[in-house]
Amino acid sequence: MPIFAQKLLNGEKSENDKTKHHPEMMDVLAKELNTEVSNIKDFDLVLYDTNKSTLGGLNDEFIFSGRLDNQLMAYTGLQGYVRANKDITSLTESSDCRIYVSFDHEEIGSTSDRGADSAFLETILQRIMKMEVSQEISPTAYQEAIRKSYLCSADVAHAVHPNYPEKHEAQHKPKLNEGMVIKTNFNQRYATTDLTALLFKTIAEKNNLPYQDFVVRNDSPCGSTIGPILSSKLGIRTIDVGCAQLSMHSIRETGGAKDVETSIELFKHILEEFSELDEKFEIDFEWLSKQTDEQTNQPTNEKINQPTNEKINQTINKKVTQQQKNEKISLQINEHIDKPIKNKSKNIKIIKNFIKKIKKYYNKVVSYVSNFYKKQRKMQQRTENKQKTIIKKLVNNKSKI
Repeated sequence: MPIFAQKLLNGEKSENDKTKHHPEMMDVLAKELNTEVSNIKDFDLVLYDTNKSTLGGLNDEFIFSGRLDNQLMAYTGLQGYVRANKDITSLTESSDCRIYVSFDHEEIGSTSDRGADSAFLETILQRIMKMEVSQEISPTAYQEAIRKSYLCSADVAHAVHPNYPEKHEAQHKPKLNEGMVIKTNFNQRYATTDLTALLFKTIAEKNNLPYQDFVVRNDSPCGSTIGPILSSKLGIRTIDVGCAQLSMHSIRETGGAKDVETSIELFKHILEEFSELDEKFEIDFEWLSKQTDEQTNQPTNEKINQPTNEKINQTINKKVTQQQKNEKISLQINEHIDKPIKNKSKNIKIIKNFIKKIKKYYNKVVSYVSNFYKKQRKMQQRTENKQKTIIKKLVNNKSKI
């Protein structure tokens, strides 16, 4: 906790004072709350940067604010939700159930009673499905609705830093004011899939709204969001998106002013147009099964088998020739090993000459090292002598100094 005051306490605490907090801080809180210190039993105190958010840049194109992560996406998501639901006819005519959720404790793992890794959202959705909307409702209505649904996990993204562009992939460098960032990670740190990304991009392109693609470098660690948590818990199709920003998690973060409006509009159009677009998309599972059947159940005529047989024969011949080569090499090694036993006297001479050469090189290295240290010592002595002469001159010429 930061230092509140540097004033030292005079004496020790009284026996009746059982507070664990600094007395001066307790006095400040009591004054603010207009009560006595004894009435404050405990508290949950959080310190904030109280400076207001500001616009900056030559054309006011940047936002400088604390806690843009993730209040920026919470704001744009909520504003998009409000705009999509302004028209009453869009709500009455639509068969969708539009939901906006903002979770707590995302930065510390989401494992709390009100975090994304809790049962909160699942129980709320189940309670909505159990409402008396219709007399005839399927017992699997909730599961069917989940599989037809679409979740946008919105959390800010790391923009490319102008001083460290090498930290991003060449074709994946999110920039401020250039649209929503679609985040993909094949280790499932993000929940984006090819289908969820395609739905998102189609709606963005239809409404002339910009977007960017982002994949983290393979040699860099990748953060995560609540997207994979909710996707795995609910079994819902999910995409991870967010506005690009700099200085993430610092006391003053930097975002793009233009990204705010484009993000609100994009969320609005997704809520309004998703269900209609989703009906147009189909995955042709029959085509996929045919492709796999054709690969596994190939016809067995001679024309198809001839090239495969030729390949097999070629590989067998290669293996045979490789074995023959290995046998020749092993014979040569054995001959080389047997030679020293036959010519012991020659080998002894070779070893003696080798030892002599090693001694010569050793002596050269030793002499080189000793000369090097001698030169260093001489240099040190020279510098010390120079320093002594300068000190003597300074001492003798005090008046000039």
